[in-house]
Amino acid sequence: MSDLILPEPAIATFVHLFKPSMNDKYELTLLIDKKPGTETVDGVDRTVETSADYRAIQQAVMAAIKQGCTEECGYDPKTKAKFVPFAGKDPNNPAFVKTLQLPLKDGDTDRFTRGEHNGELRKDVYPEFAGRYFIRLTTSKDLAHAQDPETGAERSLLVDFNTGRPLTMQQLYAGCWVRANIWFSPYVVNGNMGIKAVVNAVVKTGDGTPLFTMEDRDPLKGFNMPAPTADTGGADTMGDAFAAMGVGTV
Repeated sequence: MSDLILPEPAIATFVHLFKPSMNDKYELTLLIDKKPGTETVDGVDRTVETSADYRAIQQAVMAAIKQGCTEECGYDPKTKAKFVPFAGKDPNNPAFVKTLQLPLKDGDTDRFTRGEHNGELRKDVYPEFAGRYFIRLTTSKDLAHAQDPETGAERSLLVDFNTGRPLTMQQLYAGCWVRANIWFSPYVVNGNMGIKAVVNAVVKTGDGTPLFTMEDRDPLKGFNMPAPTADTGGADTMGDAFAAMGVGTV
């Protein structure tokens, strides 16, 4: 299926796009504000979610579920053969859909299922998840050092919306606003079925309130060292514009 470009900015957190996380995957979590509204059906008012990102993701996920039930979009590396991931399943059966691991989750109700916070509500551990949906995006590719398919030249797929310049780790921080290009794909692993969300590109649209600072992770914090007197950082290099996302250039 085609890629989804989020229609509205979301908040970035748990940004591991410059170095892979412990599972050797690059990843990013997006927080999407809930926007409840009212819809009237047959004279009855009901609460519905009006967030454009939420609706776009739900639609893309359902399309991926249907694809997994009807198309040979799976690949077995052992047999080198394609297969239908959800063969024999009905994508319109709510009972089947509930068995799938889906990427978009509710920050108010989701609980940890392992680790030191097992059983705890995610919002109780990370307050910024309250009142929001969240989606974890992963990729095996180093998006900061991607390759242009036409020229073969290196380019970053992590860029600033207004300038088109590649983002640094300091600029793409937890709390900034971004839009993402996402690919949804059905999978089957050891009998477990679901839809994975793969991040193809990230565009920063604006600054936000940092969810934590680099100082929080700085091992030199507490030494009360004087601030540097000069900026020793190198200049950013120009990045390609993402036409479909309206990214600017300089």
